[in-house]
Amino acid sequence: MKSTFVSLFSLGHGLLSLVSYGSLLSSTNGQALASESPAKEHAFDKWFSGSPEQAFATAKATKKPVFLYWGAVWCPPCHEIKQQVFTKQRFLELMENVVPVYLDGDTERAQIWGEKLKVSGYPTLLLLDSDGKEIYRFTESVNIQEFEAAFLGTITHAKPFATLVNKLQKEGGPREEWKVAAYANWSDPSIELGLPDEKALALKKDLADKVPAEFTSEKALLSASLLEGAAAFGPKDAKVEIQVLQKQIRDQKKNYLEAIFLSQETAVAARRVLIYSAGDVVKFLAPKSGSTERSELSAQWIQAADKIRNAPEISIDTRLWSIYPEITLSKLKTSVDKSASPQKAQEFPAELVTRVKSAVLLADREATSKYLRHAVISGAADLLAQVKDFEGARALLLKELSQTDTPWYYHSSLAAVEEDAGNYAESLKWADASVVSAKGNSTRLQWMASDASHFVKVAQKLKWRNIEKDLAKRIDQYYSLALTLPDGFTGRNAGRQKKLASTIAKFNSHPAVKGVIVKHQSICPSLTSEVKENCTKHFAEMLKPIAAK
Repeated sequence: MKSTFVSLFSLGHGLLSLVSYGSLLSSTNGQALASESPAKEHAFDKWFSGSPEQAFATAKATKKPVFLYWGAVWCPPCHEIKQQVFTKQRFLELMENVVPVYLDGDTERAQIWGEKLKVSGYPTLLLLDSDGKEIYRFTESVNIQEFEAAFLGTITHAKPFATLVNKLQKEGGPREEWKVAAYANWSDPSIELGLPDEKALALKKDLADKVPAEFTSEKALLSASLLEGAAAFGPKDAKVEIQVLQKQIRDQKKNYLEAIFLSQETAVAARRVLIYSAGDVVKFLAPKSGSTERSELSAQWIQAADKIRNAPEISIDTRLWSIYPEITLSKLKTSVDKSASPQKAQEFPAELVTRVKSAVLLADREATSKYLRHAVISGAADLLAQVKDFEGARALLLKELSQTDTPWYYHSSLAAVEEDAGNYAESLKWADASVVSAKGNSTRLQWMASDASHFVKVAQKLKWRNIEKDLAKRIDQYYSLALTLPDGFTGRNAGRQKKLASTIAKFNSHPAVKGVIVKHQSICPSLTSEVKENCTKHFAEMLKPIAAK
């Protein structure tokens, strides 16, 4: 959903100034953190102090469930949930009913726990019983009121999620139960109750159809999740059963769209889908390019985004990203010449570009706390880059780089901006800098893997000499770290390794690359049982192309 390098959202149509964005940045430089009152800067600090094993033992002894927050210090959406939920007094009160656990992805053995709990993306919010069995998975796109509604509904009704969903399908239920269903993390496959794709989509449709019309926010949210789920399947890839469901959903689209577009309240409830999935859903519901149907739906969608932008309760990041549907829907109108230079690959209306610049400038001014700047700035730069304001994106990121405590994230964002701008050598410089500055073992592995993939892509564009030897140095550095960690081949780390293996597959037969693979493969047998099997399988897969040749 979110674009090239971070989180998204956009502020308004009101124009602040037509002055160059880059020239205005210096006016707030060094002042961003000064105006925030200390009370708003402190997030919840009563997390359980022991290990996850000890937390579950405490949960069993106290007969309380475990609330687990899975996150990372550099993750923009994590800082959004901190600002919107964890800094609130009501969150402190709610946590008295559970054993609250913060599991940072960089702590020792965190990725082993991540694999056990089926969590990967940051942030993830789980309610678990004392045996570690998942009770409920919250959507991360919530404010404190929405979180409270889902949390209390789950605690009060004390039903496993599968049981609750089955009850709602058969006999319905009070609004509190529908809130629990609506605010579940339907975008995460693990919440889909182990169902195959076609049954999971059918379940979403059944719930969206059966939620009472008077429960407007819940109906909007379930309808939006359904449309997003249906749009995720391409017409050629989908099973026959899914294609049948997609047709049924298109036939009933008026009902679902009316539920979403009904009011400002319903638009805000469905904001995640309205903002991040505009292009996919509009293309799914109105597949004919240039049609009146697509134009009318796009206009309705943008009007709904305007309602979100003007809602007083939404966050700075959400308001910022509310302009994103205009960007994605503008792309649907334009046929892109893929052979064009990066600067000319997509042209946007001048009025839209100006609105994006103004929205970013306002968000930069309003993001005065540490949490807000982590949540907002990299995504703001992404929006500028998407409309080809590379100068503005670069200036914003360089300003943030001078004051941030997670420089690697902004190094990566700068690498993405320079790549989009066609400055490939500069892009490599920033990507390499991100590896040097990255802190935390899993974070370093992630950035090393991304750097290797980025190097291959950009070096090929630069017609790089000795690409294999330089790639070998990068993967040697990566595996030298991974093989020293107790969770180096599990969880998110394993996911990154699959992508890394795919990136370097065509170079595996080169002596330099093959030598690094074989050298590190020999260490797998000495690892602990928790990672030995994954390590062995990983290198075996990497060597398959070599064996085939």
